[in-house]
Amino acid sequence: MPYARAVGKIFNQSFGIAVTGTHGKTTTSALLAFILKQAGLNPTALVGGELLNWKSNSRAGNGPFVLEADEYREQFLNYRPSIIVLTGIDYDHPDYFPTPASYRRAFIKFKKRLKPGGKIFTTRENPARLKSNLHGKHNRQNLDLAVQVAEYLGISRATISKALKKFAGIRRRMEKKGHCRGYILIDDYAHNPPKVACALQALREAYPNRKIAVIFQPHTFSRTARFLKDFAKVLTDADKIYLLDVYGSAREKIGQIGTTPCNQP
Repeated sequence: MPYARAVGKIFNQSFGIAVTGTHGKTTTSALLAFILKQAGLNPTALVGGELLNWKSNSRAGNGPFVLEADEYREQFLNYRPSIIVLTGIDYDHPDYFPTPASYRRAFIKFKKRLKPGGKIFTTRENPARLKSNLHGKHNRQNLDLAVQVAEYLGISRATISKALKKFAGIRRRMEKKGHCRGYILIDDYAHNPPKVACALQALREAYPNRKIAVIFQPHTFSRTARFLKDFAKVLTDADKIYLLDVYGSAREKIGQIGTTPCNQP
C-alpha cells in the first residue's frame, strides 16, 4: 500500500490537522505538534523533519493528529482533514505539475477534502510576535499559523508561550551545527528559490554583522532547470557562493543540466 494511502487510513479516522503548502509545512506542523503536546493534548504527529526536542519526526497519542500533508503527486488527496493549515502556494515540483495553474488546482482539490464543519487557516498580514528561537519573516508566519490553530483548540496564550521557549527547532531547518575556525555552521533544506531567499533573509536578521558564505546543492534536475534564473538571483544575496552539482534523487536519475555526468555520484 502506498505511504499516503496507508497514513490516510489512520488519519481519516482521527481529528486530523493537515499542514500543507509550498513552504513552511515542516516547521508549522512541528511547532503545532509540540505546542499540543506541551498543552497536554497528547497528539499523534507525523512531520517531515526531526524535532530536536523529540529526536524523532513522529509520536503516537490519542489526541489530534498533526500531519504534514505533501502536495507532490497530489498525495494529500488521500487525506480528509478536520482542519487544513495552508502556509501558501508558490509553484514547485515541475517534474509532476507542468504549469503553475496545474499546481494550484491540486490545492483547490485538496480544500474540497475538508470534512463538513472543518476550518481552514491561512497566513495573516501581521503575524504574532511571540518569542521563539526561530528567525525570519517566514518563520514568524509559520509560528502565527501554529498559534492560530492552538488557540482555536482552546490552548491559552500563556501555555503557547511556555512551549515556544522550550522548542529547540527542527533538524535541517536553520539548524546550527557548530563552529569551525570562526565560522558558524548552519544546515538548511532550502531547495527552491523562495526558500533560499527566506533562509538568507533569516540569516541576515540573526547575524547582521557577519558575512554569509553559502554552499548550495541543487535538488532535482527539473527544478534546477525550471528555476535556474531564480536560483541565480536569490543566491546573489550571499557574500560567497559555492555550488555543488545537481542531486537528482531517486525520482530523477538523469537530466539536461549539471556539470558532471549524470551517472556519477
